[in-house]
Amino acid sequence: MLHSTDLVFQRNYSAKINDQIIEAKMGFLELPEDPQNSYFELHVAAHSLTKKLDLNVTIMEGDSYAAHLKEYTNPTMVMAFPRADEAAYAWPIPAYRVAASEMYPDLVDEGPVSIEWSTTEEAASIRTIKEHLRIIILSPSRDGTVRAWEWQRDANHLDIRAYYQVGENEATSVKLYLQRSGCTPNAHPERLGSVELVHDNCVVDNTEPIKPECLRTGSGFAVRFVVPNPSASDAFDLYQVSSDDSPDKQLVHSTAMQQNLQNDLLATDISLKIVGLADGQKPDETQMDVAVIVHSKVIVDNSACLPMTIALHPTWPVGEKLESHLVSNETRFTMPVPNDQRMLTLDLEMRIEAVNDSHPELTNRRSLTLPNPRYYGLEVTVNEVTGEVKWPAVSLPFRDLLDRFEVKVTSVNRVCGVTEELDAPDIKQEFNGSPVYVLNLGELPDFGSNVMREYNFVITPLFKSSAGEPVKGAKAEGTLSKGQLEHTAVKSHLPLSSRSVRILVVPSQSAACLRGNPAVTAEFNIQVIGEGPEKPDYLTEVEFEPDSTDASAGFGRWYTVKGLQPGRRYEVQATVHYPTETKDEPSPFYQFWTPDEVSVSTKAVFVSSGTSAILNCTGVVGPSGPYQKRLEWKRQDGTPLPEGNRVEIVITADKETDWTETISLIFDKVEPGQANTYGCFIRPSVMEVLNMPVSPPTARLVVSELELNMQSHEAKSGESVSVECHTQQKGKLSWTSPDGQEITTSEASSNPYVEEAAPPRGGTTLIMHIPNAKLAHTGDYVCAHPDSSSHRVFHLLLVEDIRLQIGAGSSQKAGEQLLLNCTASLGDAKRKIEWYRRGSSLEMWTLLRDPMKGDPSISITNQPSVTTEEENLHTSLLKTVNSPGSDGEFACALNSPPTSAEADNEIVFTTSTLPKVHALLNVASTPVVKIGQIKQTKPNEVQLQCTGYPAHENDRLIWSYLPEGETEEKAIPIGLSQEEVSTSGDSELAEVVHTTFRLGEHSPATWPGSASPVLLAVSGKIRARNAEDVYFTPESLDLVITQSAKTDANELVEELDPKLRKGHVLCQYQRSAATLMVHDGQPVLALRKLEGDSKHVMIEDKIPMSKMFDIHTGAIIIPEAGIHGAAGDVKESDGGAAPKNVIAGKIIWLNLLLTGYMLIHFL
Repeated sequence: MLHSTDLVFQRNYSAKINDQIIEAKMGFLELPEDPQNSYFELHVAAHSLTKKLDLNVTIMEGDSYAAHLKEYTNPTMVMAFPRADEAAYAWPIPAYRVAASEMYPDLVDEGPVSIEWSTTEEAASIRTIKEHLRIIILSPSRDGTVRAWEWQRDANHLDIRAYYQVGENEATSVKLYLQRSGCTPNAHPERLGSVELVHDNCVVDNTEPIKPECLRTGSGFAVRFVVPNPSASDAFDLYQVSSDDSPDKQLVHSTAMQQNLQNDLLATDISLKIVGLADGQKPDETQMDVAVIVHSKVIVDNSACLPMTIALHPTWPVGEKLESHLVSNETRFTMPVPNDQRMLTLDLEMRIEAVNDSHPELTNRRSLTLPNPRYYGLEVTVNEVTGEVKWPAVSLPFRDLLDRFEVKVTSVNRVCGVTEELDAPDIKQEFNGSPVYVLNLGELPDFGSNVMREYNFVITPLFKSSAGEPVKGAKAEGTLSKGQLEHTAVKSHLPLSSRSVRILVVPSQSAACLRGNPAVTAEFNIQVIGEGPEKPDYLTEVEFEPDSTDASAGFGRWYTVKGLQPGRRYEVQATVHYPTETKDEPSPFYQFWTPDEVSVSTKAVFVSSGTSAILNCTGVVGPSGPYQKRLEWKRQDGTPLPEGNRVEIVITADKETDWTETISLIFDKVEPGQANTYGCFIRPSVMEVLNMPVSPPTARLVVSELELNMQSHEAKSGESVSVECHTQQKGKLSWTSPDGQEITTSEASSNPYVEEAAPPRGGTTLIMHIPNAKLAHTGDYVCAHPDSSSHRVFHLLLVEDIRLQIGAGSSQKAGEQLLLNCTASLGDAKRKIEWYRRGSSLEMWTLLRDPMKGDPSISITNQPSVTTEEENLHTSLLKTVNSPGSDGEFACALNSPPTSAEADNEIVFTTSTLPKVHALLNVASTPVVKIGQIKQTKPNEVQLQCTGYPAHENDRLIWSYLPEGETEEKAIPIGLSQEEVSTSGDSELAEVVHTTFRLGEHSPATWPGSASPVLLAVSGKIRARNAEDVYFTPESLDLVITQSAKTDANELVEELDPKLRKGHVLCQYQRSAATLMVHDGQPVLALRKLEGDSKHVMIEDKIPMSKMFDIHTGAIIIPEAGIHGAAGDVKESDGGAAPKNVIAGKIIWLNLLLTGYMLIHFL
């Protein structure tokens, strides 16, 4: 029964008779005896918070009952809690007033009135309140009498009320008590509650279970006994205590609810619930505990008096009879159930045994069906966009039996064919009328990427078992496909020469398994632009050579395109093929061009008038055909050649000469008017097609009456040099120095001077002497004959030399300073030292500057000339940080003043070839690693942090466990899946390692060219005192050791497994063998090769398990402050064991005086 204030409050029932209003008291209407009136007017009113309310009043009118509905419902304001002690709490609230009047019940003693309040059908839920009134006619004949009624009796509620009419001179007291009688023969009546009515007082015995309500009315007492949840098999009696020795007077007898058991038996709801599962004695069956639930309290209560039996008859064979006496609302049965039975159907028989003729046998038979939890299938729906997998709650009969859901999620990379078992996201529960479970695959890493993946999930309900281990239900499987193949991209190209370029091919899929994967290939379609619709035959010689070692390609791969023809425009289309035989859509055509290959044999030719001269030009014109190029000599500005005797001879191109054509411009007798600067043009030029300025190679033809005994000379510092200038014409000769000053005949100090000589053949000869060649003397010296306006130029250089070596104080460890010292002998005062760097021999050289855009770690200091006899000796010092970005080749070279493009520090200048005079140095640093602070983070967990500086982009920080007595090659990697760990060795130990150790937080290293240290510092990934000065931040990787082991009884205890207590944990940097530097067939800077793997250990640090765990008990023994010190600066560490294969620094000098080229190879 709902509480009355839940629906209707401030209810008021009253009667109007003879213009007198009489309110009901505890359900009694005390009306005067009036022979003149046979009826009275009944008033009903109340308030409610809902307007959707019905009122139905049933009264006696004449010989029948009449019903009256509500008359009106008006909104109004009422006081909340009007009976509160303080008026401050009785605030007004809006409500609806419901009333009914003009009802005229008969004025009959003990006449009943029934009132029912209920919400209408339009309300959200139907609720009902029923109340009863009893008419009391105050007749003098009733003075001193007590009357009682069974006001209400059902399975949940017993209400007995009594009315004591007090006479005018009544002085005696009346005592009432309520008694309960059970149905069993041995049951004794029990007194539940009592009240004594004395004068105007009600005296209630508070020691008894039931405390009746008592109210002094205008003419008597109203008493109410309420028994909550009474047993249907019990009888209740209200007695009035006799004033003499006679038996107490029975006022009301409420009999046990047995009159309609047959109807109750037929109408009661009976359900079946599974309460336990266990594996059956046979492999194809389950032992199932079920409960038959009888939802009728009347039936269950009467089972204490009447023998009742429940029998189950499964539709499959069982070994024993399933029958039990009903003693409560739940009756348990245990039975074997076949696992392949989808629906379980049982015939149920409920029987009430015959007791006597008044209680014959009663029987009810019905069939019950419920799904088999071992066969129950979850109805799974998948949202392919969000990745949400939903399924409703399991069937109600075994919902309480559900322990949890076991979820397994695997990811199949459809481009690499790699299957990975993932950690399933947590299952969440939503409520939409009924429970719904949600598994959001969108929470998985990389779910939103474009990588083609197939997520397979298996959801298995696990049910509670009486045997301990959960029992698995039927698994639900599903698949969700994400990602799609898109177009391959050709993103950039780097010109290497006129016949080759490098292009970067990037797949549409960005899966990590593609990085450096040799099974990823590319298919190319290359075409020549502007040479007709047909592909020329020479395209068959074009090769695409992959470079899988260049880590700068990311997920893509650099390809060197070889066999191209110079001076052509190309377009290339790429299609990436994946290891799973799937492929991308073809990329858009990417266009590039190769420069024309044209050169002249000499920059200048000095001849006298009437002598012969030859200017040679060679160029690649391409295969024969309509699109073959041609060479031609013109003036430098492209105008026709000057008049005069000359002849052009062409040596045509063929395949043996790589389609190189030579054209010679021959002058038999040079005329003065033919002195000019000539350009060798190739037609059509690719630069002209691209609307870019054309700068052909040029040769200057100088016609002079003067003769020099040598055009130029490369002198050693301090060498004496003499140059003769001769003319057959009359007049004086003069020599001018590089600074424009005329050289005199004085022989002062070591400066140049001139000397006249009389040659045997006649004419005039002026000899210039440079007695002590220095850097200040280098440059162009001009011999002039003013009378004929002729001149000749002599160029003086010093012998150039350059050396590159590791500087003093330089470190080989990653994260520490690298110092390179370049010493060069300059051949010209305008020459300077430049620095270059590249990652490998297949990459372009990058010109290094200070400051260097994108790499603030580089510092270049050009020191003044060294005070030695060789005053042209200059030095330059380069400082940087050993990092993966510095790995590769460094070079210093002598070069002339830079072009405007090279001088712009905002432009990163690259080149495929170094200047003529240069020195090379291969630089490879060693990684650094250190196990830092070790602390206890939880009662059963220890955390270690390993920090390190990688020396190569492919260096990988790894934790491993080394068993006692094993060599380091037998270390078991931590954090890899079981499939990745080698199956050789102790598989049981590998399983213990897999469950005891796990990887914690990982912060990657950063260096110039990788992620910005400043950004990582802002994000909290790294800590730096001055982020702008931190060029190389270390990598850190945590290891968590969980203290748990299994006993012989397969129980978990909080102690380290005995198999692990005497080993070591190793922190290592590992590197693929493909990226190792090799010397004489042996890897350099590596400790050892891993067993059965293509990786090498570069450096490692280790700590014994006995420093953290007691070797006898497996308990944690780390003090609160931790051990092994704080993490500190990893660069201060010795980096663990030193590599065994480090070859001592060795410098190889190759000094080629003719070319000025020197190679330094550092190992």
